[in-house]
Amino acid sequence: MTIDLGTYSAFLFDFDGSLWTGDAFYDGALEFLDQLSEHGRDIVIVSNTSTATGAELEALLAEGGVDAGLSALTVVDIVGTALVEEVGRCAVRVCGTDALRRACEAAGHTVVPLHDRRRADALLVGLDPTFSYRDLEVAARRIADGERFFVTNDDGFHPGPAGAPVPETGAIASAIRRVVNVKPRVIGKPDARIFSAALTLVGARAAAAIMIGDNLTTDIDGAAALGITTAWISHGTALPHPIAHRPDFVSPTIRGLLDIVDAAPIGPIESPIAARAPSSRAAGS
Repeated sequence: MTIDLGTYSAFLFDFDGSLWTGDAFYDGALEFLDQLSEHGRDIVIVSNTSTATGAELEALLAEGGVDAGLSALTVVDIVGTALVEEVGRCAVRVCGTDALRRACEAAGHTVVPLHDRRRADALLVGLDPTFSYRDLEVAARRIADGERFFVTNDDGFHPGPAGAPVPETGAIASAIRRVVNVKPRVIGKPDARIFSAALTLVGARAAAAIMIGDNLTTDIDGAAALGITTAWISHGTALPHPIAHRPDFVSPTIRGLLDIVDAAPIGPIESPIAARAPSSRAAGS
């Protein structure tokens, strides 16, 4: 089976573990982006990173010579609005980077440092490379005292150089949850908000979009729930059974997906109804 460029107007990509290894692009990643750009397809990186905005990610890629006319959207871009929708403009205690704090302030929230004695309405956890045992103790106590628990994303790790796991926000959130037994509200993928924002960014319908990622829970389940076609980069991992949403396409590598892209003939965007159902669609395993 092939990924027909005549079917999809928008290609959404996860970044870490899908396009980026941690210190380089995966084989075929840049070629894939270039081919999509040449054929006028919209490209949006949809990332759960909580350390940079989409604009900052775009700038880093441009500095690295990536010139595919792509857009980037991260959980930082939506976190302030998401908190407004959940609790209104509020005092939010932030465990994370300056990017996260700036995003909350820009949305009208009052940012309270993690160790500040003032009471906050919510505690927001993002990736914090300096997170310590003392931070864990304070965060757990604040949630036990009634502050609502939010996390930017629940990824336990993302693949680093040579595939080595790099701890992510979900690892920190899991430690806090083990202490207080409170489940956090997840703002990023697989929540629908960030996928909807990505579609709005390029004016695409869910039915004319495809999401490419390596995480079955965040990338595939989240996109499929909105009716977006999905392509899973398995890195050689077998599909689990049972599975919430079977990917429409499966390949062990991004190169494998590039190899099944059908770029000719390119005509008007057609209805992708035929791409929705067949569970046997696969580029590999």
